[in-house]
Amino acid sequence: MESNKTTDEKLNKRLIKLGLKVAYYRKARGDMSAQQLADKADISVNLVWKLEGSGNPQSISLKTLFSIADALEIEPHKLLEN
Repeated sequence: MESNKTTDEKLNKRLIKLGLKVAYYRKARGDMSAQQLADKADISVNLVWKLEGSGNPQSISLKTLFSIADALEIEPHKLLEN
């Protein structure tokens, strides 16, 4: 059985990857700023910055994940793939 510390570390790594994918797909669009993503996904720009920053992993709800994917015009699973 995994310890809580190991579980937390695994979760943090996954959240960091999620944030990096959000940043990747946003920047791949070429014309989308963090503010534009926030507006389109109906979330705060601070959440986008926290999510994309790797210093302190930010967890999000499934609703937010779906909103971000819709704003980026990608399928939600793209943000969760390895």
